[in-house]
Amino acid sequence: MDHPTEEELGPYTRGVLAGLRRFLLERSLVTVPAEADCRVAPTPPFLRWAFAMMDSAGVFETSATESY
Repeated sequence: MDHPTEEELGPYTRGVLAGLRRFLLERSLVTVPAEADCRVAPTPPFLRWAFAMMDSAGVFETSATESY
């Protein structure tokens, strides 16, 4: 498999995530709020020891509901 270049990685990942979302919704495998979407962004410099990460909002959180 050919891997995307550093410049192509963000757009490539966004495309993969959009395809996964479409697949899941077309087959009614899960429900997803219309406004919910994955955000793909470079990791901040101080966290670059991890190649990918997610900072999830708490289960019972009512004001800060976004996950990063």
